[in-house]
Amino acid sequence: MERSKEEIRSAGEFLRLVAKTRKVLRLYESENEVSKRLEEALAKATADHLDTWGPCELNVRESELRLGDTTVYRSDEQADNLALLLFRDGIRQLTFLPGIGHAELHELLSVINRVDRASNTDEDLVTIFWERDFTHIRYAAIEELREAESGASVEDQLRSGQAGSGPAVGDVDLENLNRPPSHLPIEACMLTEGEAEELERQLAEQKDLAPAKVIVDLAIDLTLLSEDEEAHEKIVAGFLAILDRWIADGAVGDAIEMAGTLDELATTELAGSGQVGALNDRVLEDLAEPKRLAAILENAEAGGAPPNSLRFLLRRLGGLALPSIVAGLAGLKGVQLQAVAAEVIQEAGPVGIRHLVDSIEAESARDPEFVRAILQVLRRLPGDATVEVFERLLEVADPPMRRQALRSLGPYGEGEAGKLWLRLLGDEDEKVRMQAISAIVRGGLPAAAVHLTNAATEPGFAARSEEEKQHLMCGIARLAGDQAIGWFERFLGAVRGGFFASSNDRETVRATVAGLRAVGSPGAAKLVKKLARGGSRQVRAACRPLVGMPERRK
Repeated sequence: MERSKEEIRSAGEFLRLVAKTRKVLRLYESENEVSKRLEEALAKATADHLDTWGPCELNVRESELRLGDTTVYRSDEQADNLALLLFRDGIRQLTFLPGIGHAELHELLSVINRVDRASNTDEDLVTIFWERDFTHIRYAAIEELREAESGASVEDQLRSGQAGSGPAVGDVDLENLNRPPSHLPIEACMLTEGEAEELERQLAEQKDLAPAKVIVDLAIDLTLLSEDEEAHEKIVAGFLAILDRWIADGAVGDAIEMAGTLDELATTELAGSGQVGALNDRVLEDLAEPKRLAAILENAEAGGAPPNSLRFLLRRLGGLALPSIVAGLAGLKGVQLQAVAAEVIQEAGPVGIRHLVDSIEAESARDPEFVRAILQVLRRLPGDATVEVFERLLEVADPPMRRQALRSLGPYGEGEAGKLWLRLLGDEDEKVRMQAISAIVRGGLPAAAVHLTNAATEPGFAARSEEEKQHLMCGIARLAGDQAIGWFERFLGAVRGGFFASSNDRETVRATVAGLRAVGSPGAAKLVKKLARGGSRQVRAACRPLVGMPERRK
């Protein structure tokens, strides 16, 4: 039967709670407030699923539980795998029936944990399930499934030796074998010889749990077992000492994984536990300490820290990490790490921008690596949010760094960045003024031509270089086109002419005529031809070569 996505999702959620609750019950006393809350959540999730979708029949595999052909629970761990615990004792199907309650779920998890911890080989799930005779839980063990597949009776399998290394037929109460599967005795559920050997081989090769997980579990165990505040401080110190060792050795990815595991447990499975929450808060706070976080950022890329892991850590630290993130920007060589830093700064909003601004001093602004790192971050932030940072760079940086910074500001627009470009039309640095002109032209807004025409009428414009003046006039032509023809004519008429015109005035005329020519329309060509025959001497001299007329001498 095909399962809907909603049913699969629902089953996965309640089985995730089954696994989590089992783990917490294994680690802590059942009367613990944390375990009580988890058991209540599990009972509700299970009842909701069964009331909606009916019986939940799960097929048990070594590392997963399946609903039909779909995996709804999976774990590759060996020592803490719910599916493996069921599978190794011969359980091949487990069914939850509507009506199951808190008490029966608690009993099921207690049984599984009891077998998980047992060193006595007589303790196994099939035996205990048979003894408990659950009302709303059904299971099928390996021999029952083999019977269904092969058609042979259990008695025939036993007589033929198919039941593996179990007891002889004469030692088995065959009357009990005709009971429903949930009453199957252990003697009828033994693994075959091949399966037993395979299971032994896998258990022998079983790898230890990841160090990060072991350390986190141990720290939580010690925290919950002790009420002594001094002992808690020692636990925090020990936890951080391990983190520092890993960071120093370059294993930044492992350090972040360990911190993330603790945070996940403290905020989900153990939410509401004040002691575990305090442990997690202290660890996060100390991870944000400038020297420690600087070491993490410095070694992150080489230390195998995936960007997503670093993103988690920095976002989780939030405002605590901002000073260290900003101070360490110059060390973030990788584009991905710079992107993560930009995300954290952006999420911090005005506070993040303030940290950037405060980090820019005259000395740091002379460091190309620092400025480049700042600009990499600014490229990933909304334009208007970055203006304050650009203004700070322009205020303290030397000319080359100022110009480099402005190359990242983007074209002229209607926001705060646009206002900055307009202010820069009057900057003391000629190269910066020309950058502002180019940015306004790149913006492509015809109305912006007014700002350039206003700049041409400012006092001191005539004293600027001919290159800059021509750059501005051509910008007016590109933005306004034919609409600027009348303005060019009036402007040329206002420039001082005659024999006593200054060199600055002559340069202004040549630059303006170059702008008029840049309009490139018939109307502009007509005006150039007209001016070549009339107007001041300087205007005629600039226009005549454009229409093939030699200049007349007076």
